Amino acid sequence: MRPDRQPGFMTKTGRIELYSNFFENTCHIDPMPYYTEPTFSPVSTPDEFEKYPLILITGVRTWGMFHSEHRQPGRLRSMNPDPQVEINPITAEEYGVRDGDWIWIENSIGRAQSKVKVVPTIKPGTISADHAWWRPEGDPKDLYGIEKLNINNLIVHHPGDSGFGADYKAIICKIYKLEEGEQHA
Repeated sequence: MRPDRQPGFMTKTGRIELYSNFFENTCHIDPMPYYTEPTFSPVSTPDEFEKYPLILITGVRTWGMFHSEHRQPGRLRSMNPDPQVEINPITAEEYGVRDGDWIWIENSIGRAQSKVKVVPTIKPGTISADHAWWRPEGDPKDLYGIEKLNINNLIVHHPGDSGFGADYKAIICKIYKLEEGEQHA
C-alpha cells in the first residue's frame, strides 16, 4: 500500500512505469529501459578477457556490516574478520586455491586481497567479493589498508548516462595466490 492507502507503486501513475516520465522530462535521458555493456567485459573487451578470464561481481552484503561501517565493534567484526571472495569449487581447483587461502584479485584497473571461501552457489568462472573493506586497526598513513583490501580498486567509477549504474556487477579479472612470504593486509 502507498502512503495514500491505495494499492500500487510510488510512481505518478501508481503503476510500474517502463516509460519513465521522470527520466524524459527531468533528466532529459532515454525514458525507456536499456542495456549498456559494461566497460570491461568479455563482449566489450575480448582481448582483455583473455588476460582476465573470470567475472567478478561485488557488492556482497554481510551480517553485522553496513557498507564500510561496523568494522570496529569486536562482536560484529568476529562475524566477518576478513574480506572474502566466494569461488565455485571447479574454479577454485582450476586456480589451485582452497578455503582460507589469501589471493589477489586483479584486472587492468587495480587489485585487492581477499580470503577464499569455496561455495557451490557461485557459477564456475565467476567470483563474488565483499565490498568496502578496510581495517580500523590499520595504519592511517596506508589509509587503513584500503589500497590492499578494497575491491573498489578494480572498478571503473562511471555511473553511466543516467547516474543509476556502475560496472560493479560484471568486471573481468584474474586471481592468484599471494606469493610465499607475502603478507596479507
